Amino acid sequence: MTRAATLVLVLLGRLAVASGAVAQPEASQPARLGLAATAGTILGPPTVGTIATVPLPRGRALEVGLEQQGSLTTGARFAFGQLQLRIPAGANERFRRSLVLGVTGSWLTGEPRPPTAIETPPIDRRTFLCDKAVCPHAGFTLHKAITSRVDLRMDFQGLVAHWFVPVPRAAVGLAVHR
Repeated sequence: MTRAATLVLVLLGRLAVASGAVAQPEASQPARLGLAATAGTILGPPTVGTIATVPLPRGRALEVGLEQQGSLTTGARFAFGQLQLRIPAGANERFRRSLVLGVTGSWLTGEPRPPTAIETPPIDRRTFLCDKAVCPHAGFTLHKAITSRVDLRMDFQGLVAHWFVPVPRAAVGLAVHR
């Protein structure tokens, strides 16, 4: 994804949160067992993945996610695994909001190809995203019911790499639940 597309995803998330700021909150639905397919971005290149949700007491949920990211220019492929706690943070007539706190592991799954003469050498992303290491993350999730069993899900997170600068992650997906 380009920087413009990433900016649009972030602005849509902020708009969704801000648009519900004046609405009266309604009772938050309890977390349900579910599975989501997602598409998104981490630092620009697109990702595809899945998130499994297991309900916990008081509307909370434990989530486990896996994502694959491929670079269109360098040929490098990364995998990301996430374990996170989703905590309800209110609802309005448009979205159920949740805070997410967790850890992200990343690892290189395909070696990058050498750059061509007209390309600049790629950034060594292993130092960028904690290759074969675990980084904390925090963010928020918005859920919009489409049917009684399907939600539109939007995730916005900051992965804290080893130099303590948030690495943006955004994803949109469909969640099916019982």
